[in-house]
Amino acid sequence: MHLENKKTARFITAKIYRYFVNDKPDHKRIEKLAKGFYETNYNIETLLQEIFTSDWFFESQNIGVKIKSPIDLVIGIGRSTGVSFVNPEGPLFIQKHLGQMLLNPPNVAGWPGSRSWIDSSTLLFRTRLMEFMVMSSDLGLQMKNSGDVNDQFKVGRLKKLGTKFDVETVNRYLAEIKNNPEQLKKYLLQAEKTDEGNNIEANNVSPFIGQLLKICRTPEYQMC
Repeated sequence: MHLENKKTARFITAKIYRYFVNDKPDHKRIEKLAKGFYETNYNIETLLQEIFTSDWFFESQNIGVKIKSPIDLVIGIGRSTGVSFVNPEGPLFIQKHLGQMLLNPPNVAGWPGSRSWIDSSTLLFRTRLMEFMVMSSDLGLQMKNSGDVNDQFKVGRLKKLGTKFDVETVNRYLAEIKNNPEQLKKYLLQAEKTDEGNNIEANNVSPFIGQLLKICRTPEYQMC
């Protein structure tokens, strides 16, 4: 049987490692994990527990190295700022534009993830997503036609995403750090930011919102 072959345990462990830890595999570490996985008769819970409780899981080389999926990106913005959608077409528009429609994967393997989330058509939208959600800025773009006449996810041209940015919620979430740029960076970024984004314009907004937009337009904010 395939399960009796240790290569099976190694294959599964490597996929789990790339998904949860790092796209760059550490072969020695994977080999050790696979050995334990095989010896526990393919106990997924034990494998995941070993990964998530290991000191190396939190090492700098494994933090902020994976590109956020579109869903991770949207949920992260909502949880970190308290912004919410009032127009149900808003999240559908984002999902379709960025290539991750929930419950509608491209095939049985799901989304390839990693670098496939970033291309010339999604990068600008991703870097401005915080602005679109928090400030209700005009989108100025239209959803691409999938070419499938049976496409069940018809989303028209939206002018705005239709969100609610509750100042009281923001104060509750970020009261202690909203006026401290360094603390705000630590709160929003997984890895240390490599530049200050001085070339980013954030006019006609409060200092806090301006700093928020600057941080969330950096490459580091796209990582988890």
